[in-house]
Amino acid sequence: MKPRPFRKPFLRGSVWWARLPVADGSNREMSLGIRDEAHADRALEALASSFNADFWHRDLVHAVGRGEVAVSEFLAAHQSGTLKDLSRRLQNPDPDLASEVDGWQRWLAQRNKTTAGTRAKYRQQLERFIPPGSRFPASEFAPRRISQFLSGLQINATNRYRAALSSFGKYLVEREVVLVNPVRSVEGAKESDPRCRYLEREDAQRLVALFDSEEARALHALLCGTGLEIGVARLLRRRDITVAADHYPLVRAPGTKRTNRNRAIYITEQWCWEIVSEWLQKDRGLPGAPIFTISYDHATTALKHAIAAAEIEDYRSHDWRHTYAVQALRDGLAAQTVAHQLGHKDATMVLKVYGRFVPNRADYEHHRLTIGQTVGPRLHVMPTAKAAGR
Repeated sequence: MKPRPFRKPFLRGSVWWARLPVADGSNREMSLGIRDEAHADRALEALASSFNADFWHRDLVHAVGRGEVAVSEFLAAHQSGTLKDLSRRLQNPDPDLASEVDGWQRWLAQRNKTTAGTRAKYRQQLERFIPPGSRFPASEFAPRRISQFLSGLQINATNRYRAALSSFGKYLVEREVVLVNPVRSVEGAKESDPRCRYLEREDAQRLVALFDSEEARALHALLCGTGLEIGVARLLRRRDITVAADHYPLVRAPGTKRTNRNRAIYITEQWCWEIVSEWLQKDRGLPGAPIFTISYDHATTALKHAIAAAEIEDYRSHDWRHTYAVQALRDGLAAQTVAHQLGHKDATMVLKVYGRFVPNRADYEHHRLTIGQTVGPRLHVMPTAKAAGR
């Protein structure tokens, strides 16, 4: 007659063993992996109570007896009340991640940290890794597979794809579909040196004056005078620009990537404000009317024609941000203020890209010796070393 299961643990070497039932009605001697007798007794009590409780509990005990689930894992789930989750994982050991994409998108929307446009881009990036309409097992969502995917992309934006995959991995961890986010162990691509193509103030004024369209001229003057992105500037309404006495004109700029990037900034270049103000006075409309109706393609085409007439090479609409940042730092505007104008959360990126344009003691000394007199607070100072990247 076979010994009954759950009777009493017995010691073999330094580890306690027990007889546990398997699905065919027989018993199997197996190690509990426990060195303490009291702990082994508690484990057997938990297994026995679950075996007599319900059919799905019994299946779990059988899985322990077959060695598919460690005794320590079963005991931890029993103590925390998560035996159903453990049973679900056993029934579906390699879940389909393609079915989790829609839930991930809803999770992103509920967190209220991304716009609909960003979520759509994240989904497009994820779907290059997990093709829609096909099964993608969780076992394939592994560091090696992710690293191969990122290294195989023939683009320079691999870190953006990594961010989308990491967000999806974080969602899966919260849902307990996977235990750890595998993207965290995949190194990101080495960042290239940041682009810093800018114009001197006189060259910027000359370029803006060469625009054929008054609307395009006003739009690019606003970019130069604020550091706004062209996509944000095209969203502005007439009520978003207000003028207070004895102060710079105020611009309330909406965030396009994240709602928390909404910001109130100023047009700090006087010559830029004169051009924008002239356009606002000419094109009168309701407060909710858009300031600019020109399309992105027409705005960039107008810039191409202007830079060709000015004989300037390799200048884009995004480079107005660089022009603004360089001139603002030279004028003595604080790096944190420039970061706020550009929509960065702190001055780290500003100092990384434009730190060499912040006037230092040597610059002031050079200026004093050259000019031969002291100057006021709004000092225009060139860096001592010739700026690279022009």
